[in-house]
Amino acid sequence: MPRRYKRKDTAARKIEDSLADLLNRSDGQGRPKRFQFAQPAPPHLQRSFTHLAMWLDELAKTADSSRYSMLLQVWLHLNGFVWPKSVFKMDLTSPGRGRRRSDLGAQALLMHKPRVVGWMKVAKALVPEKYGVNPDQAADYIRDLANTAAKAVDRASQLESALRSGRALLGIEAPKEDLEP
Repeated sequence: MPRRYKRKDTAARKIEDSLADLLNRSDGQGRPKRFQFAQPAPPHLQRSFTHLAMWLDELAKTADSSRYSMLLQVWLHLNGFVWPKSVFKMDLTSPGRGRRRSDLGAQALLMHKPRVVGWMKVAKALVPEKYGVNPDQAADYIRDLANTAAKAVDRASQLESALRSGRALLGIEAPKEDLEP
């Protein structure tokens, strides 16, 4: 009788094996062995989890996977949970693509005033060691950093805006330091 082809690994098999491995590492009650409850979950966490569950159920009905993912990440972030890279396709905590905005570029952008404070003067003030070797290259370097800073997306303020919206949706109060003027 000819041997039948046996599929090596399916997604279901990988999930089954992975969860069985985690179960073997558990304390017998489904918790990591080193995990200890300090106390029951605080009321604010229970309330926000209830809001999250309602929203996730609503978003599952619409098949809106990106909003589902974003709301789940916001809830995890606001409640102090961290996750490994590549868990989410669109990760809130990743720095994004492209060149990063540098502090030096932002400083250069603030210092430069056309026809008053040129790139040479800015370069001399910010990168004197490069300026001493080649002033033209130093000015080009600073101009490039400033252009990048001008075009860069302010990811921190976008994330803060997303977190404010997430707090409202999930019934999570802002930390006290955010409420003070």
